[in-house]
Amino acid sequence: TAYFEVWDSQRGTCAANLVGHSLQFSYWTIRILEANANPSASLCQCCWTWGHSSKSCYAKMPRCLLCGGPHYQDGHCAFAGCCKRNPSQGIPKTPEGQPCPHPPRCLNCCQAHAATSKQCPFWCH
Repeated sequence: TAYFEVWDSQRGTCAANLVGHSLQFSYWTIRILEANANPSASLCQCCWTWGHSSKSCYAKMPRCLLCGGPHYQDGHCAFAGCCKRNPSQGIPKTPEGQPCPHPPRCLNCCQAHAATSKQCPFWCH
């Protein structure tokens, strides 16, 4: 089995034209098939990284889904540096009961979304 990526249009016309055809590779004739999506890729709900489940996680502490800090998401506003009061850096305390007003930080790609977001390039794989 060999996998390759086809850079295609939004309609997928190039890939659609390849599927069902054959490719000669050295002495072998290879039939081109469409790969199935893998819905079983695990996202650990302890450390929020892809590739393993919470049961097989080696993280010593849980990590926050919003910021990656060493605390559960429920305690984010109480323990996260972005929400705790820090007068020297001009950070006001997030009011009790209010959601965090700061953008999340993905633990997989470091972009401004949660690790569970479908915007994450890791989610696509």
